[in-house]
Amino acid sequence: MRGTSLPLVVLIVLSASISAHAQGTGVEVGTTFGVESGSIFDIEPGSEIGINVNFTNNEGFDDDAIVSISGPAGWNISWENHESPSMGHLYELAPGSTEWVGYSIESPVVSGGFPLSESLHHFSMMVQSLGNSSSDWYNFSLRYGFFDGATIVEGGGVSSIEPGSTDVFEIILRNDGNSWRDLGLEIVPLDSDSQPVGQSDLFFAYGGWSASVIDRWQLENVAPNGTAVARIQIDSPPDDEGSLFFEAIVWSEGDPDTTARSVQGVNIVPRVGGAIETSDDGCSGSEIVPGGSCQVMLEITNTGDITSSFDLNVIGEEEWLDVELSISSITIDSGNTISGVSINTTVAEATESGKVANITVQLIVDGWSPGHVSFNIISGKYFEWTLDMSTSEIIGGNNLTSTWTLTNSGNGPDGIVANLDSNVVTEFSFLPPLGSSFDPNSGFLRSFELLDIEPGGRVSFVAWMIVPEIAPVETQAVLTIEVRSTRDPSIIFTGSEMAIIPGEEVEEPEPEEDGFGEVAIKWMNKWLELTLTIIVVFLGTLGVMRALSIRSKEFGDSEGEGGPETENAEEWISRFKKVEPEETGAIESPVLPHSEFKTSFIEKSGGLSEKRMDSPDGKVVSEASDVLDRAQAEGDIREAIRLADEISLGDVLHPDNEILDVVDETKNGSDSSSEDEGPPDFDLEI
Repeated sequence: MRGTSLPLVVLIVLSASISAHAQGTGVEVGTTFGVESGSIFDIEPGSEIGINVNFTNNEGFDDDAIVSISGPAGWNISWENHESPSMGHLYELAPGSTEWVGYSIESPVVSGGFPLSESLHHFSMMVQSLGNSSSDWYNFSLRYGFFDGATIVEGGGVSSIEPGSTDVFEIILRNDGNSWRDLGLEIVPLDSDSQPVGQSDLFFAYGGWSASVIDRWQLENVAPNGTAVARIQIDSPPDDEGSLFFEAIVWSEGDPDTTARSVQGVNIVPRVGGAIETSDDGCSGSEIVPGGSCQVMLEITNTGDITSSFDLNVIGEEEWLDVELSISSITIDSGNTISGVSINTTVAEATESGKVANITVQLIVDGWSPGHVSFNIISGKYFEWTLDMSTSEIIGGNNLTSTWTLTNSGNGPDGIVANLDSNVVTEFSFLPPLGSSFDPNSGFLRSFELLDIEPGGRVSFVAWMIVPEIAPVETQAVLTIEVRSTRDPSIIFTGSEMAIIPGEEVEEPEPEEDGFGEVAIKWMNKWLELTLTIIVVFLGTLGVMRALSIRSKEFGDSEGEGGPETENAEEWISRFKKVEPEETGAIESPVLPHSEFKTSFIEKSGGLSEKRMDSPDGKVVSEASDVLDRAQAEGDIREAIRLADEISLGDVLHPDNEILDVVDETKNGSDSSSEDEGPPDFDLEI
C-alpha cells in the first residue's frame, strides 16, 4: 500500500514547490527544476515507486533542454520515453513554460542481507539548457525498507545414535533478512505417517525418546545473512534398534509467520568399536641382527555393544623386514578382550646395520580404525669374516711364506688384528696391507691392526719366516698366524705353517768287546728266568714220579696181606667219636737237696772250669737270625700243607653233620651194601 500512494504524495510536494518558485524574484537563468534537492522517500524491498518532477524555462526565448536521471546499480529506473533515463530526453520549452517528467524506480530484493534496512540510496536528475548552456540538478534519496526471513542451511537427513545414550545434533540456520534479528526454533515429533504429534515446542518426549533445544542464546541477534548453530539434544531408549523422526521449524522474529522446516531422522545403531594395545614389546629399543627376530604381543578389546569381527592391518613394512601376524582376523564378543596375539618380525640376512623401520598395526572394524599400535625395528650389527685364501710356500730354499686373504662378511665396518709367532729362534715378520697400523720401531713386524673395513671389503697380507739350515737335532719349525676381529674378538682364525729343520750328523763310537762278566750278565738277564722254570718243572716231575712209585709199592704190600678188613657202618662212625684220653699216672721226680742238685747240674754243664766264650759279631747274629726265620717260615708252610693234605684226604665230617649222618644210618639199618666201602688204606671213597 505504501508503494502505490507515494507517487501521489511526491506529486503534491513538487507542485507546491513550483508555485513558490514561480512567485520568486525571477533571478533564475535558463531552465531549472521546480524543487530543491535533498528529498528522502521510503521504498520497500522489491517494490516500485513513481516520481513526477517539473522544470521551467526561465528565459525570454524558446529553449531546448535535455532531462536525464541516474541512480545506483541494481535499481531499475524506467519512463515512457524511447531514450534511456541515463541518456536523457530532449524537451522544447517556450519562454516561461513548465514541463513535467514522470518515471518509476524499482528496488531490488534482499540478497545476502543487502540492501540493508534503513539504508539510503541516492538518485540525481539533471536538466541541461541548450540555449545558454546552463544546467540544474535535483538530488534525492530512497530509504530501503525491512525484510525478514530465516532458512535452514544444514539439517535434516538421518543420523545414528547408540542405544540408551545421549547425543547432540546441530542444525545451521541463516538470517535471510537485512537487519539484525533473533531466530526462533521449535521441534515436533512425527508419527509413522510423517504427521506432527502435538504442537511444536522447545521439548518433547515420544515413544521412549526425548528431544530438547539447548543453547538458545546462540540464536539471538543474528547479523543479516549471518548463520547460527541450533543444538538439539536427543536421548535414545536402551533398545538395540528403533528410530525417531521429528520436524524442526525455524523463523525470524521480525516475521514469525514465515517459517522454514526440515525433517531430522535418528536411528539407533549399536555401537561398534575396539581398542588395541601392546602387552609386551620385544622389538622397540633393541637392535635385531640380520637373521634374528623379535616379538610383540597385542591385546584387543571389543568396546562396542555387539559381537564384531576385527582385522589387523600392518603399515610400514620394509623390504628387509618380514612381519608375520599370528592371526589377522578375529571375532570378539562385546566387552571381551583377546590377548596373546603375536607379531613376529625377522630381519633379512645381509641387511645393513642401522636401518630403522616404524611398524604400525591398525585395528579395523566395519571399515574404520578405532585404534593402532606402533613399534620400531633397528637392524643390528653383525660381525663375520671369511677366510678366502691361505697359501704357503718356501722361497729360496729357506723362506717360508704364507699369504692370507679375508673378506668382511658382516653388515657393518669392522677391522682385524693379526699376530705372528714362531717356535724357533729365527727371523720372521708380516708384510702388512696398506692402511694398517703397527709399531715401526719393533724391527721385525710381529703384529698389525687394520680398522674400518667396509662390508664386502677384502684384506690380504703376507707372513714369512727364515727357516734355519740346521739344528742340533731334526726339528719342525712352526710359524703361527692368528687373526681376530676388532669388533667381535670371539671371531678368530689361526693357522700354522711348518718346515723341517735337519739335525746335525753324529758319529757313533766304535763298539768295545765285552768281558766275561758282561757276557754272563747279559746271558742271565735274557735266559735266567726260563732256565730256572725248566729246572723247577724237571725236579717237580721227578718228585711226583718218586712219590707215585712209593705209593704203588705200599698199596701192593697191603693187598699181599689179604686185603683190608671189612668195616661196617658202626665201626666207621666210631672213628669220628670223641675218645676220652686215658688217665696216666703221675711220675714223681726224685727229691734232692739243693746243694746236690746244684753240684750235679754244674757237672753236667761242663763244670766251673770252662772258659766263658765271647759273644759272636752282631752282623753274624743278624744273618743267623734271618736264616732261622726263613727256615721256621718254610717249616710252618710245610706243616700247613701237610695238615691241608690230611684234611682233604681224610673223610672227616664237620661236627654239625655227624648227627645227620647218624640219623641216615639209623634209617637205612643194615641194608647198607658193603660194596660201597673202599679199602681201609684210602680216605677217599669213590
